[in-house]
Amino acid sequence: MLLNATPGLWLGMASALATQRGVLLESENVYFRAVQECAGIDSAWAKAFRQASGLEEVAGDGLLMENRAKGALRLYRERAILLSPVLKSEHAAVVQQALKLIEQS
Repeated sequence: MLLNATPGLWLGMASALATQRGVLLESENVYFRAVQECAGIDSAWAKAFRQASGLEEVAGDGLLMENRAKGALRLYRERAILLSPVLKSEHAAVVQQALKLIEQS
């Protein structure tokens, strides 16, 4: 099931971060680079983004799609950390529950 959700998850996480950080794009051609830069190009968020999107593989982390699905879950976790200061309490409770489920998987 996560296989089907992976593209929507990494695209949604990029959009959420870009919106929250006020990323202004000169061109859509720089979108993926710009969202990584606003998180920090070598940050855990950017690394998870590259894994989830298929821009970078993690050696020894399973099949390609399994690797991307794991990256998407890592990306969700990292997004939760980055955006936690601005989450409303009712949204934070849902995010925390999702993070518990991710840890159990």
